[in-house]
Amino acid sequence: IRSAKVLDKESKLGGASAMLLPYGNDGAESDYASLFILPADDSVESMESVLEGLNSHPFHHLGLKGDRVDIKLPRFKIDYSDTLKEELQNMGIKAAFNASINNKFDIMSNDSALTVGDVIHGASMSVTEKGTEAGAVTVVHMFGSSRMEKPPLDMNFNRPFITAIVHIPTGEYLFIGRVESPDLIMKDPDVHVEKSKDI
Repeated sequence: IRSAKVLDKESKLGGASAMLLPYGNDGAESDYASLFILPADDSVESMESVLEGLNSHPFHHLGLKGDRVDIKLPRFKIDYSDTLKEELQNMGIKAAFNASINNKFDIMSNDSALTVGDVIHGASMSVTEKGTEAGAVTVVHMFGSSRMEKPPLDMNFNRPFITAIVHIPTGEYLFIGRVESPDLIMKDPDVHVEKSKDI
């Protein structure tokens, strides 16, 4: 049992409950926190209601309040990666990917043929009894002329749930992932990898 900022059966999230666990060591809080959201039930509709609520209500509008909570959270790890090439090109960034245009990056390289091959963004989050860890990386693959590349709330996350990483000062969701099989993760002594879904 610990104190945390929580929501209980929040209508903005389709009746879901949620808790916020800040990052930080030795009592020093960080600007980042993990948000764990337990949908109202196991249905796809409840999961979709949470995602719609997150998309339509900024974090600061959710109104989390301090309360005591009995947390039962499984170990899990979520990894996600995807290519951003098509999205960047749709946004108008085309010359960077065009190998027939020379001197695009002459400020950073003497190789006149330097070209972006792809942009990959990846994120991961793991939760164990020691706490949560998260990270993200964006990799730009380039090639040049050489072509190289109250009573405490009972929150038992023993069914599908959603987690997010929040930047507290801005309220931006930096990462949103869905865990579908927490019961399997709880049985595995090692951190289990659960692939996130596109959301």
